[in-house]
Amino acid sequence: MHAHANSTLAGVDHGATMKAIDQINKLIAPFRMELLFFLSGLLVNKGLNKGRTIYNIGKIKYILFPFLLWSLFIFLLKEGKSIIFNHATAVNWYYLVSIPVGSTDLTWFLHNIFIFYMITPALLSSKPIPILLTCLLVSYFFPHEWHIGLPGVNYPFINNLFYFFIFFYIGALSQNNGLINRIITCNTAGILSFISTAIVFTITWQLEKEPTWPIYAPFVLCSFILILRAAKTIGNKPYFKPLNFMGVNSLIFYLVHFPAQVVIGYFLCKIIGEGPILFAILLCLGIGIPITVIALKNRIPFLSLAFSAEIKKSKSQHSA
Repeated sequence: MHAHANSTLAGVDHGATMKAIDQINKLIAPFRMELLFFLSGLLVNKGLNKGRTIYNIGKIKYILFPFLLWSLFIFLLKEGKSIIFNHATAVNWYYLVSIPVGSTDLTWFLHNIFIFYMITPALLSSKPIPILLTCLLVSYFFPHEWHIGLPGVNYPFINNLFYFFIFFYIGALSQNNGLINRIITCNTAGILSFISTAIVFTITWQLEKEPTWPIYAPFVLCSFILILRAAKTIGNKPYFKPLNFMGVNSLIFYLVHFPAQVVIGYFLCKIIGEGPILFAILLCLGIGIPITVIALKNRIPFLSLAFSAEIKKSKSQHSA
């Protein structure tokens, strides 16, 4: 998605290839972040089994810390670019206020996930239906114009926060009593999941609704059954190892690829112009640069501070 965005900045027609990529991005948009929040919710019970104190410290070290660090880094990157290349005469200090609000570029999802991890343990013993219904109603009816006063917010921030919590909370609940395993092995559930996926694709294609349109929620949730079923079936296969690697290091891939594509894409655009070639280069860089960072992190312990509030031992130190 970011490779496409950074290779079509001018918004001009780049031909059938880029249009097709844009359409694919739109089709998967209702599933992308929702799946991330759902999978994150699956880890709640595993974390709580270690004890509430360890659970809370872990979320601060591995979620809140990189959120603050990378939000500040992106602020410096954006303002530096504006001053150097766009000849801006003043720094937009107001962006810093958006960090505690969570309306930051790129890192906003870490803010949301941290909040969800903190409040979900207290809600696991509550009746889920009233909580889910409240989230659905707020995400649908909360007035969009009420967001105008929030720093950095030019989208329905509160609506999205409650909408994404639906997926996170159901992910946490589905781990109880092995519910998720029973669902993904049910053939009827698999058929319903296929139908739900087709419904979301059709609505996205025909009506072009926002990815977080609340009506999507039950269909998107049901569609995850097929994804989880496929992951369980092929998860241990040799050809699935690259995806497993990306999953384990997903935070690094997500945080590193965007700044790299913005900076490198700016200069490449001046040289080769926008379009499919730039898109292909940025896509490869979006994969290659995070892999390089991961390799360096495994060899240089202090680099782990870029992604967590601790220095991890390198692989060479472990082997010693």
